[in-house]
Amino acid sequence: NGQECFEKVEVQFPNCTWTAERHTNNTTSTNATPKAATGMMVYPNPANQQVMIEYDYGTSSSDAPRHIIVYDMMGKVVSTQTATNVSGTVNVSTSEFAAGNYMVRMEESGKTVHTQKVTVSH
Repeated sequence: NGQECFEKVEVQFPNCTWTAERHTNNTTSTNATPKAATGMMVYPNPANQQVMIEYDYGTSSSDAPRHIIVYDMMGKVVSTQTATNVSGTVNVSTSEFAAGNYMVRMEESGKTVHTQKVTVSH
């Protein structure tokens, strides 16, 4: 009969502030490669034989090295790599991983900086 069957509700969120860890310069160039807003991209997803982990965190807040750790869904570490620069790409072979879901974590001083899920299918 044309009547709306939902109620429109406006939700107010509090203003939040945080210290940005990574600063990027926006560019309008059509040839520019977009950067991951979260600081880490994992691809391809789903992965078959390998997964690429691209990260860019600008300047680090400490001199502590960052580690890229891949966990299976039981929490077992299946791969660990050290991120020697504040930006770069790490290639992780998944050929020996069982098919399933995994968590990729960037850690600094034992604290999680970023987490992303990846699926491995053979």
